[in-house]
Amino acid sequence: MTDEPAPPADTQHITASASTIPHQRTETLEVLLQPPRVQPEPQAVETSFLDDRERLRTPLLPRWLGILLAVLLSLGALAQSSYIFRTELASHWPASKPWLVSACTWLGCTVPLARNAELLALDDSDLQENLEHPEVIQLSTTLINNASYTQAYPLLELTLTDDDDQPRLRRIFTPKEYLRAESDIEAGLPANEEIQIKLSLSTSDVAVSGYRVFVTY
Repeated sequence: MTDEPAPPADTQHITASASTIPHQRTETLEVLLQPPRVQPEPQAVETSFLDDRERLRTPLLPRWLGILLAVLLSLGALAQSSYIFRTELASHWPASKPWLVSACTWLGCTVPLARNAELLALDDSDLQENLEHPEVIQLSTTLINNASYTQAYPLLELTLTDDDDQPRLRRIFTPKEYLRAESDIEAGLPANEEIQIKLSLSTSDVAVSGYRVFVTY
């Protein structure tokens, strides 16, 4: 028995490769013929976002009640401001004074006159000795209200000085002391008005050569 000659090596490689090709094509066709997989639809996740929006839209208080509270708060703030600045209101708006006085009658307060010493001035001041009474000196001056509203009468502070301009005597005069007896102190000094003042002061044998006088409250 004779042996058949073996095929060349290149022939064996080609035969083996040819035998594997149909198998690979079969697998490829099977993959292509498979139906596509259907992905499940994503399920909606319940959140509280809509609930929060609805909760925010729901007012905590009825609208009419909120408006009422806002009005009451505004009236309270207005009343408090009127109480604090009642003097300024009565000074710059005289028509409001009767209302403020009525309110203070109920609240137990007063509406005092304005007291702005910077708008008061003393003019034509003069200090003279009394010829009949050497221990008495006389002061004459003019009190001027430069404000555009009535002001309360101030205090007058008079200081007598010596030759070295050192204070020797000091005296404070109230409106009752420097105004005439028939003057209405409570009415105050009208706007842009002036009054003449004359005062007498005993020096008690103290030698004086100068003076200083100014207004204060």
